[in-house]
Amino acid sequence: MDKNQIEEMVFAVVSQQFNVPIHDVTPKILLIDDLGADSAALVEFSARLEDTFKTEFPDLRYLADKDLGELIDFISNHGKLNAATGTGG
Repeated sequence: MDKNQIEEMVFAVVSQQFNVPIHDVTPKILLIDDLGADSAALVEFSARLEDTFKTEFPDLRYLADKDLGELIDFISNHGKLNAATGTGG
């Protein structure tokens, strides 16, 4: 899966969970500052991402102060690590 596909999937999850039109979702959005995510929303968001990508991620709540671009980079790199080690999905 390439980075553009990951971005599209993350944007779709953000749009659905936070009720934001997909065309308004950009890599510069911050989950807490821009979308008002609280800790419960971050946990739910992490779970949705794990369901979407069929893998487990380390606790993504630490990325709450990062923008979506950084989150997409993290997921992209996590996927590469899984492929290299034969773990995850």
